[in-house]
Amino acid sequence: DESTLSPEEQKERKIMKLLLKIKNGTPPMRKAALRQITDKAREFGAGPLFNQILPLLMSPTLED
Repeated sequence: DESTLSPEEQKERKIMKLLLKIKNGTPPMRKAALRQITDKAREFGAGPLFNQILPLLMSPTLED
């Protein structure tokens, strides 16, 4: 079903997968996902990254 998504939706889904790995993964998984987001930041673009990250940061239930 991912092939039916637009390139923008595929990009957003990839970012969300990486953010979930950072949030819920083991320390090595977190490190790898964070590095991947950092390395691909230009490819993803600022808009899609902020659209995914800002709601997480603004969430009142965000914990360490």
